[in-house]
This record gives sequence, structure tokens and C-alpha cells, in this order.
Amino acid sequence: MNDQVKRPGISPDYLTVNQVRPASVDEAKRLVGTDTSGLLIPYHTRIGDGIVPVHDPDNTHFHRLRRNVLNSDHKYHQRKGTGIHACIPWGTFERPTGQDLICVEGEFKAMSLSDPGAPFSTAAVGLSGFFGFHVKAVEGRPFELAPELVEVRHALRPARLHYLGDNDTALNYDFAIAATRLKSIVRTSVFLPRIGLDEPKGIDDCREQMGSKFGYWFQNILEQAIEVEDEMEPDTIALMLLRNQVNRLDRLMDSAKQKAVERIIKLAARCDETVADEMLSLVKKPLGIGKTVLSKKVEAARREWREQQQAALQDRLRPKVQTYFYNGSNYWRRNSDLRYTQLTGGENMLNHLAIEQGVGNEAAKVALYMIQSEQQVGFAGRVAGYQAGPREEGGRAYPRYRRTDIYRAQALRVLDRHQGCVGGFAWKESRPLF
Repeated sequence: MNDQVKRPGISPDYLTVNQVRPASVDEAKRLVGTDTSGLLIPYHTRIGDGIVPVHDPDNTHFHRLRRNVLNSDHKYHQRKGTGIHACIPWGTFERPTGQDLICVEGEFKAMSLSDPGAPFSTAAVGLSGFFGFHVKAVEGRPFELAPELVEVRHALRPARLHYLGDNDTALNYDFAIAATRLKSIVRTSVFLPRIGLDEPKGIDDCREQMGSKFGYWFQNILEQAIEVEDEMEPDTIALMLLRNQVNRLDRLMDSAKQKAVERIIKLAARCDETVADEMLSLVKKPLGIGKTVLSKKVEAARREWREQQQAALQDRLRPKVQTYFYNGSNYWRRNSDLRYTQLTGGENMLNHLAIEQGVGNEAAKVALYMIQSEQQVGFAGRVAGYQAGPREEGGRAYPRYRRTDIYRAQALRVLDRHQGCVGGFAWKESRPLF
């Protein structure tokens, strides 16, 4: 028995079987690249008839670490550069085929459901987050399931797939997005079992606190699970999940109710205005807050969210537009040889960004705006008869100027024979572009 490792709702013996163990700072740094001690969770899968370590990167056994930190949003850590994997508790591949499979956020939650030493256990796979069921997305390609989840589905051929989150996922729009995405990938029955807002937060907490009553309670929430139907939109899922929990809102303690208010406002802000209005009609009475007050808070949250999304998109696009410039009429691209290519017309630029930089249609419009506003220059053309870039002489390339002939309008100054050219004149400026 492992007396050192304890987790709610899991027997110490089963933690030992799954090779969960404490890790010092030195071991954590070596295996997952972080200077924090914690609990190491090794990942395994099946190849042929054997259970083998998940390798990522290369021949390195993949682990995640539950960090020994308090009040942190970053409790779990994996080595930088590694991919998304699903945690398969020990014994999963020996379970009967054709039964339900639970996909649950969190390795320990999956172990809690799978623990054969408990009076009730079932097949479960642990996900690293809401979207931990699929590998990292590649723009232009369909989502693909995490390889370990593919292996489990192939081995167990589950009749139904349950996607289980903590009780507060009823108030989280990203969970609704994830549910619709999972349905679109697996193309089989997907159900959402619900833990009540007034019940323990996670499924492992439920097992720990409910004891012998857990099995009956869990079978009941599986039977009452919400089905994700084909082509359902996240707004529809979000509304269904909220409606499912409305009667529990007035049972919450004051502090929990205040958190619920904040989450509902953020939830409604992500939804279509018609759906948001229906949400506020549902919650105004149990929350004891007028609809007008709630509506104003939702509108402010919606503005804030849009600003955050716009800023995040621009941050992602900025590295992709750094070599493009706009002089009020034409677009220019700086090539790897430091020469410049003229790209005319906004439509041509949109196509270029989509093909060369892999930027989607809507994002390409934002990128074009960023080039026009952040990469605007006052002059683009020849200086002293020379095109910007290296000059070739005797079969060798030499820098023509230390600065190019594309400049920001406010930085233009005067010709300087000595400051900026080799074999020709160039502009001198106080704020060089490059």
C-alpha cells in the first residue's frame, strides 16, 4: 500500500498500480521541465497485446505533474513541446466491450471511476482539459482524436460516450463548445452527465463524500444525461445545461451564488442575444437579481470579451505580418534575400495571406487591417536609382545600404552620403524600420 500518495475517491492501492508517485523538484525538472514538486502521473497505452509507455517526445516516457501549489490556475504541467494525450487508467483494456465509456477532465477523476477496488467502477479515460480528447489543431484540417482515446474506442467499442465535467461546467461556454466538437469528431452517441451545482465539485469528490451511495447516484445521472445531437450549436448546449441546473441556484450558499452570478454573466455574454435573453429570464428569480441589471452586466461582459478576442487574434497574427508593408496604395513583402516584392490590391493580399501564411478568411481581413495600420510606410521605391536589398558585384552580394528604402512617414529626414549607403544614396532616419 502507498501511504504517501492519497487522492479523494481513489484507493492508495490503485494509485500505486497506476504508478502515481511523489516527485521532488529535481525529478520534476528532469521529467516535465518545471521547478515544482508534485505527483507524477505516467501515461500508458496498448500496442498489440501489451501495455506500453506513451512516448513523447521520441523515446521519453510521457508524464504530467500535479504541482504542489495552492490557489493556482496552473495545477497540472507537462513538458513544453509535447502533444495532447489521454490518460488510460490501469485495467481499462481488460473491461468488457460494448459498455459505456466516460471521458472526464482529469486523470485522477478517471482513476476514481475506474478503481476496481470500489463497489462500483466503469471504463473511463482522463482528459487534460475541456479539449483534451483531440490532438493539437492544424488549420485547414479536421480535428483528430488523441491516439490513446482512439485505441480505447477500438478495443472497447463503447455503446455510448459520456463527456463528464465538474459541476460548474454548466456555466462555462467553452464546455459547450467542446461537447459539440467531440460529437462532430466521434460521430456516435455523446451524452453529458451532470453533477449538480449544489453537489461536490468533481466526480472524485462525489465518490469520496457519497461513499456506498455513489454507484446508485452515478447510474442515475448517466440515465438522465443530456444528449448532444447532430449539428447542435454551442449556444443550444449552453442553454440546456443552464436550464438543467436552474432549480439548484437558490440552494447555493451566498459565496457560491455570487460566483454563479459572475459565471452566468460571462456565459450569456458569449451567446447570441436571443439565447442570452432566455438565460436571464431563467435565472433572474433564483438569483434574486432583476433582468435589467443582469442585461447591463452581460452587455459590458460581451464588450470586454470581444476586445479580448480581438487582442488575442492580433497577437497571434502579428508574427505573420511583420514582413509586409503598405504605403497607401500598394503592399510590399520583404523576401528572405532582403529584396522587396510588390503585391497590389487588397484582394490579392487576402489570397496571399491565406495561401502563404495559412491565415483563414476572417483572420486575413484582420491581418490586412494590421498591415495597413501597423506596417504603414511613407515611401516605397528606388533610392538614388537603386532598388532596396543587396547589390551584386563580381558574383557576390553586398549590402547596398544599412537601411532599406521603405520608411515610416514620420521618420523621413534628409539624404546623407555617409550614414546609410554603399554604392548609392539612402535615407537617414531617426527611427529605422528594421
